[in-house]
Amino acid sequence: MPARGPTCCRQNSRESKGWSIDLVTGLLAAWFCLFPGPAIAADPQTLFVCGSGPDAAPTSMLKLTGILQDNGTWTDLQFSGFGQGLAPMHFPSRPGSGKENFFFSNSDGSDGYLVHVRFTVAGTSYRLFSRQMPPAGGDDMGGGEAGLDIIAPDGGTRRVVCDGKPDLFIGYIHEAVACDLENPLGKSACDYRNVPQRAVSDVALTRRP
Repeated sequence: MPARGPTCCRQNSRESKGWSIDLVTGLLAAWFCLFPGPAIAADPQTLFVCGSGPDAAPTSMLKLTGILQDNGTWTDLQFSGFGQGLAPMHFPSRPGSGKENFFFSNSDGSDGYLVHVRFTVAGTSYRLFSRQMPPAGGDDMGGGEAGLDIIAPDGGTRRVVCDGKPDLFIGYIHEAVACDLENPLGKSACDYRNVPQRAVSDVALTRRP
């Protein structure tokens, strides 16, 4: 959380005469109360991260970060990523409003729970995704996949694939970014507490774009 100025402006009960240490200290305290200086910037929090390769030297990394303010709002949203043909990128170049730049949707189906965070850069659409797959039966424990779909203006597509499931915080993402009204299920897909069901035929949601 952002650091604040000193909790202060308490009156010193001790009486002092002349320019005593107590008086000087009181004047300095009053000065810092009136002019506490700039707050120390908070460190960004990770909302979504996944990658591939060894931790010490990943071959790809996809991350969405933001800063949670004291009033409960999110600021300084930014996507960072590289690898598997994706040149190192940061969007926006300076962290900005999640409500203006990023769009959330989620849905559930027989093939798993699916989350998308979409954003657009210079006409190219990017779609972070995570799918949590249910157990297939027997000893199967289920699984997951995550990555980034990239859709060029001419319709060409490619995918950056992570190793397994990501670390993500659905509630925070929902708070920090806007509703993706362009997803096939509309506004209902923006509610993570009452997740809508998608049909098996919803290929726009479940397959590569």
